[in-house]
Amino acid sequence: MSYDPKRDRVKHRERQRRLRAADPKKHHARQRRWRLRHPGANNENLKRFKYGRNIKHVCEEMMQKQAGRCAICLAYFGDKLVIDHDHKTGEVRALLCRSCNAGLGFFKEEEKSLLSAVQYLRQYRRGELS
Repeated sequence: MSYDPKRDRVKHRERQRRLRAADPKKHHARQRRWRLRHPGANNENLKRFKYGRNIKHVCEEMMQKQAGRCAICLAYFGDKLVIDHDHKTGEVRALLCRSCNAGLGFFKEEEKSLLSAVQYLRQYRRGELS
């Protein structure tokens, strides 16, 4: 059977929900013990869970291609870049700095809103708005 991240995510959530409902204190203690035994692993697991099994390889390729620079502002951030993805399709697009990633989020990834902001800045720079 092939790997399907969405199906596996649903199965995992259902199992966690059942365990939590059966004994919330025991479930919380189990999670806490796991996090203590695996420091830092949770971030990698979340990325794999969210973006698929080969995300580490994909990120390494993007990091080399982008040379540690944000795909939007082109500033150098080294390994401090975050994964940008399409919220509708889940497709990974590029690595961004936190500011650019947040900016896209604030504009709800709508091209029309972003273009309107660019137009506003251009008008303001020319002194057309007072």
